[in-house]
Parts: sequence; structure tokens; C-alpha cells
Amino acid sequence: MLGKRLKSLRTEKQLKQIDLANMLGVGRTTYTQYETEKSEPDLKTISKLADFFNVSVDYLLGRTNIRNINEAITEMYKRECAKWTEEELKEIERFKEFIKMKRK
Repeated sequence: MLGKRLKSLRTEKQLKQIDLANMLGVGRTTYTQYETEKSEPDLKTISKLADFFNVSVDYLLGRTNIRNINEAITEMYKRECAKWTEEELKEIERFKEFIKMKRK
């Protein structure tokens, strides 16, 4: 799964294998082996790749289809907020102020 995800993310960014190899400080052949799953990168390299592509390590490893949990939460929040009326949004703001006052 890692190889397929790496290739997909790389092609989305219109990068060549040599571009990723250079970024990681490895040879092109080594990077090619990651994509063809003939070799596996170490955890430090996987972490670098996740950061570079702005995805989670779990996404790279195929443990989830959610690329980035923060983006997923933001999108979910936006969809939910779109359903709220103006009055509900005002009520939420009042509740937030109430919670802040309680803290003090």
C-alpha cells in the first residue's frame, strides 16, 4: 500500500522519482524501490514523506483513507456549520462567552 500511495501523491504533485529521492537524500533507485515495494523506508523517512505530502503516516501506510485528520475535521465542521441557522450561531457565540467567563 505504501508504494501505491507514494506514487499517487508524487504524481499528483507532478514530481519525478528523482525529485523525491533528492528531497530524502537517497538515490533514485532507493526511492523507486519504495514505490515498487521492494524495499521499505525507515520510520524517519516515512515521517519526512508524510510531512512533505501533508498526510498522516497512517494514510501512507494504508491504515486509513483520511489523508490529514486536521483537514478532515475542518471539512466536517464546515459541513455541519452550513446547517446552522443565524440564531443557532449566535447562541454558540453566547455559549462560548459563558464558558470563558466560567474559566475566570
